[in-house]
Amino acid sequence: MRLLAPLSLVPLALASPLLQSRSCPKPTEFFINEYGVFTQAADQQGYSPQYGSSIYFQFSDSFTNVSTTCGRTLKPETGSVADPNNYYNCSNPEVKYLYDGSTLYVKEQFACNK
Repeated sequence: MRLLAPLSLVPLALASPLLQSRSCPKPTEFFINEYGVFTQAADQQGYSPQYGSSIYFQFSDSFTNVSTTCGRTLKPETGSVADPNNYYNCSNPEVKYLYDGSTLYVKEQFACNK
């Protein structure tokens, strides 16, 4: 029985490099360009805003070859684009963003071909 114990570890040791080679490489960098947030001013007497609050940026990832625009504009007098509870789709729905009022979070879904 003692001789079988070390031999039973051999298949696990041989399988380990195979499992590691199946891991999916992840992008190491991406770019956010033309980032802008506009927050509509508080209601002023006699002021009728033409545009609502908005957020806009461009996302690009050379690792996955994804480039897309992201953003949304609210109707006038509807508040801020800050929403800490929801992710919004970019033009390419594989990229989503969340803006909580101070930080922009971006996530990208991609297939692992390796």
